[in-house]
Amino acid sequence: MLTHGLVIGTLLLLSVLSFRLEALTAGGATLMFLMGTGIELAAGWRGLLLIFLFFATSSAASRWKKEEKAFLASILDKTDRRDWLQVLANGGPPLLFCIGYGSAGHLAFLYAYIAAVAAANADTWASEWGVLSKGTPRLLLSFRPVPKGTSGGATLAGTMAGLGGAALIGLSAFLLWYPVLSPQGAALAALLGFSGMLLDSLFGAAVQEKNRCRICGEETERKDHCGEKTVRVRGIPHFTNDVVNLLSVSAAGLLALLVKMLPG
Repeated sequence: MLTHGLVIGTLLLLSVLSFRLEALTAGGATLMFLMGTGIELAAGWRGLLLIFLFFATSSAASRWKKEEKAFLASILDKTDRRDWLQVLANGGPPLLFCIGYGSAGHLAFLYAYIAAVAAANADTWASEWGVLSKGTPRLLLSFRPVPKGTSGGATLAGTMAGLGGAALIGLSAFLLWYPVLSPQGAALAALLGFSGMLLDSLFGAAVQEKNRCRICGEETERKDHCGEKTVRVRGIPHFTNDVVNLLSVSAAGLLALLVKMLPG
């Protein structure tokens, strides 16, 4: 049986390594360690291993064919080196569901935790693999074609990648918590995670803040472009990609919590 000290020590080592490998900023690595500690204390090494699986596979996906994604630097507000806000947006809701599971002992919180992690993994996989697709991204609301990297844009390849990312988390959770977790329950959590990814795309298309460069006219998430401040053209002010991620991951977990707490 793994001791808390061994697990926390390993987590500290992984946090430092993530910073040294430039997968996380200093703030991101620090928050990863603190939140990971909370998850381990609430749900044990199984809970920590599940969210680490998300972090490891998502970081690998972000670095895969990195040179082909270089054009995203002018569109996206963040790089592939995740900061503390990105860690909080993707890991905050799972941490809260974990605390609920650890304190209340109700399996509904475990399902919520798995669904939230599945949503985060599905969204990252969809984004990282979808941008490499040869297909044209389309907005889910209108099916209007948009440039690659546009928030809310989806491709078939990206959607299938997202489904795979959610399925990986669901399958891993089943193996980690068997026989507490049934195959049907793990599949439900994965499906709700995939639904969270779709909700992320809808939020990205409908309400995420979009800006336009005053110089070149490119639409971007960035507040500055070509050395000048950008102008907001649509979306809710300050409704960034981090906010979208936070809401979609939370929604997936809350939906799982609701479904498992309903009588019958």
